Amino acid sequence: MQTERKPLSPSTAARWLHCPGSEYIIRQLPPLPSTPAAEEGTLAHAFAARAVWQALRDVCDAECINDGEPEEPEAALATEDMLNCAQIYADTIVAKLAQWDGVLSYSVEHPVSYLDTARYPLMRGRLDFAALSKDKKNILVADYKFGGVHVPVKDNPQLLAYAACIIQPADRHGVHPDVTIGIVQPRTEAADFAEYAAFWHTYTYDEFTEAARKVVEGAMTAIEADEKTPRATGEHCKYCPARSVCRARIGERLLLAAIAAGEAQMQTDATNEQIGLWLDALKEVEAAREDLSRIAKARITEGGTIPGWRIQMRKGKAWKPSLLDGLSTPEEQAQALGKTLGVDGVELLNVSLKSPAQAAKALPKASLVDAIDEVPAPVLVKA
Repeated sequence: MQTERKPLSPSTAARWLHCPGSEYIIRQLPPLPSTPAAEEGTLAHAFAARAVWQALRDVCDAECINDGEPEEPEAALATEDMLNCAQIYADTIVAKLAQWDGVLSYSVEHPVSYLDTARYPLMRGRLDFAALSKDKKNILVADYKFGGVHVPVKDNPQLLAYAACIIQPADRHGVHPDVTIGIVQPRTEAADFAEYAAFWHTYTYDEFTEAARKVVEGAMTAIEADEKTPRATGEHCKYCPARSVCRARIGERLLLAAIAAGEAQMQTDATNEQIGLWLDALKEVEAAREDLSRIAKARITEGGTIPGWRIQMRKGKAWKPSLLDGLSTPEEQAQALGKTLGVDGVELLNVSLKSPAQAAKALPKASLVDAIDEVPAPVLVKA
């Protein structure tokens, strides 16, 4: 199956560097639906971007090279934690730039790309923050993470990929600055200075050039991936859209699941660690089944055939279209649905109320009358 070549996202660099073959699979899959965690992260980033832009506008006379002012998110959707973390992020960036002898320019949530030798975008994404010192001897590339699990910064593939995009124009103009990459994680316990959870690593120009070279070479392998390109399992599999159909990943998990099934009777011999491992394996197989069902339904709907399986229409629940007319963002939809259901709109971004079916389990039936319709829904069944 031939698929269109698309630029790689620096945000997924840890995956495509360790497993370039995953790109071949992902290009052929239907898009995955968004998750509540992803939507929360997107909203948190919007508040953080706005906070750092306002902070620098007030204290810095450097040029902001953004296409425009960052959009102001809906304040009613913010949690106290979200706003506190956004302010910590802004204060951290301001404090870091104060260590320089002036700032020439900076950007907030700015689109960047890396062009390969054919002038084709090899990588493309939206960088949280970047700045160039007034003497052009330093470039800062920072990433904001709302999650609480600490992410190492040194040789971080995502930041190296973003920094490679930023420094490519500087290379063309003969500017060879040191490169500092950083991660700001306000919800972690560790910190480099004060109470701010900020982690930084500085490369000399030559050190960064070598590190970025490996990232660019990995990107070239991944973007040209085919069915023979190597695949590898590891931590990067956790969020990989291809994990449910990747022979490397699912083969590993099916083996563990088979062991679990075969040794389930051996209660006295199995250790607690083994039981935990088997339960994890079975959970991943269940998740793989859900992903494969979604892929199979999409292919059958498009006219394909999955031997032994078919689609059957059954009653399902859906939000009434009139409630969401003209509302494109999850935040706008949550506000409208919350008003109709008589609940806090922010709660609708939580997994417990995300879908009509989940809301029907969590809320009184009377509150759903004006919000939910019964509609035919496709279900994958054995032929």
